[in-house]
Amino acid sequence: MIFSGKVHNVVYENEDFKILKFMLDGAPQILTVKGRFPVQSTSIGSWVCFEGDMVQHPQYGQQINVTTSFMCLVVGEVSGPIWRQLTSCQKLV
Repeated sequence: MIFSGKVHNVVYENEDFKILKFMLDGAPQILTVKGRFPVQSTSIGSWVCFEGDMVQHPQYGQQINVTTSFMCLVVGEVSGPIWRQLTSCQKLV
């Protein structure tokens, strides 16, 4: 599944792996997202696009495991259906 939204908090990061608190576009709750984001800024407030799988971690609850990162192009601060129309995602191979 493809996700997009805004980084709320950076929980952990090193050169290859990040754990982020993430506000999904159109969703009121903050979710944990973990994986690799090789070409995207993941600072607080940045918009991020990725493909991933929703999983239930036995200790930490619902999370998204990132499988593929995308380049995001955002025009202005928008959300909902407008965000989906103005976002251009390109899959990185």
